[in-house]
Amino acid sequence: MEKFSCNIKIFSLCLLSIAILVIFVPQIFLFPHITDDAYISFRYATRLAEGHGLTFNPGEWVEGFSNPLWTLLISVIIRLTPFAAPDIARWLGLLCTILTIITIWRIFYKNGIRGYEGCSNFIVCATIVLLNPGFHVYATAGLETPLFTYLLILGVALSLSDRDSHHYLAALPFGFSSITRPEGLLYGLLWFVSTLKRNDKKLSIRYEAERFTILLLPFMAYQVFRLCYFKALVPNTAIAKPPGTFGYMFGLPYLYPWIQSLGGVLIFLLLVLFPVRKTKCCQMLYRACIGPIAAGIIFVAYAQGDWMPFGRFIVPIWPLVAIVVSVWVHSLIENLKEIHFLRFKRSAKFVVVVVLMLASLFTWREEIELYLRNYGLRMLMRGTDQIAVGEWLASNVKKGTTVATGRLGGISYAAPDIVFWDTEGLTDREQAQYIAEGRPGGFERDPIWNRSPEVIAATEFSDSRGYTRDLKLFQWLKDNYTFVRSFPQGTCGSIDIWISKKSLSILHFDLPAQY
Repeated sequence: MEKFSCNIKIFSLCLLSIAILVIFVPQIFLFPHITDDAYISFRYATRLAEGHGLTFNPGEWVEGFSNPLWTLLISVIIRLTPFAAPDIARWLGLLCTILTIITIWRIFYKNGIRGYEGCSNFIVCATIVLLNPGFHVYATAGLETPLFTYLLILGVALSLSDRDSHHYLAALPFGFSSITRPEGLLYGLLWFVSTLKRNDKKLSIRYEAERFTILLLPFMAYQVFRLCYFKALVPNTAIAKPPGTFGYMFGLPYLYPWIQSLGGVLIFLLLVLFPVRKTKCCQMLYRACIGPIAAGIIFVAYAQGDWMPFGRFIVPIWPLVAIVVSVWVHSLIENLKEIHFLRFKRSAKFVVVVVLMLASLFTWREEIELYLRNYGLRMLMRGTDQIAVGEWLASNVKKGTTVATGRLGGISYAAPDIVFWDTEGLTDREQAQYIAEGRPGGFERDPIWNRSPEVIAATEFSDSRGYTRDLKLFQWLKDNYTFVRSFPQGTCGSIDIWISKKSLSILHFDLPAQY
């Protein structure tokens, strides 16, 4: 028996090692990529580490980031090490991704789902997670996604323990998730509701009150800080990006590729025909997972999607979905075996793995091709084109120059001594309010244009979103600004640099006569 147990442990560790190795392989291509939005947090984190406070521009106390814990962690590491924010974010994200896989493995190996059953379930679960391109893209994209994912899976893992002390600890990762993403509190609250514990059919009020207090502590502490420091109840990003900003995603259809990668409608049909076996272990697992999964779906419907490919809002709950599905697949095979539809359940799980691989390949093939071609908004997932604009500005205009732009991340990070005004309002409170009101009056009443920025880094797309499509704005630009140069952005457009005719002296070089 001991030999059998030892063999299972070795086999299980081998599976874990293979899963971790699979994480590293895509990073050969992905590791240099940092999404443009991440650079906004990097600028905040760097300025904080250098003693300038949580500010984007000098003297402007605006919360233009939506990931406080991630930004603070990066800032602390910048302060303690010689590494730059992008490198720190890459390695920290990769570490959280690896820890996520290890935690999934521990759920199957340590929490009542053991032996070959646990190993085969882990294979199915790891297949679902590791075949999703978003899991790999966001691991090193510089955003808070891998940290958020890890906190959710860690909270679920601790929830499965029989020890009450671990249930208290489980509340802490969910508490920290509330200051990792704006919607993080919802995940914690729904997890808390779904894991309410009953003793002798009576709810333990004291026990649940203590868990709830631990859950709320990080959020309440940061909320007090936010009110004192930024003088606001919500981050500025929540005002600048109201629900429906990317409404063309339509919320729930945003979930369709993920459902399709699990087998589409077929999985729901099988779930109705063969419901999950109600063992104690399965009940604990489902109760711990269902709250965060529901929170993720609710948030997607609320936000109505996102511009980033590969479902940034779904990636954090995908490991939980994978755990639930893998346990259900085991239950399905057991049901089929009992009614003599199936005799070889290990072979059946191999078939399931092959089906999942084919479904994922079919689902994500087109999106991967677009990403590799650097097409459309996917170019913002590279970040390098925006960095090039910032580096040019840092070298060619004077310190303290005011620059207005709708693409804030990489440009501003690469030019730390320049003041940036965000026409999308993320780091500008006045502009955010103007956007929230529906931009009344057009560009003539736009707060940033009325400030007469010395430089405009205008975004031109090959579709209808380019600035040249707004004829009044374009004419105003030509009347008051001088076009200097254009920077290609992937395969879909450019960022064009315009210098105010009154401020040509900010340049470190003289323009040719034709200008």
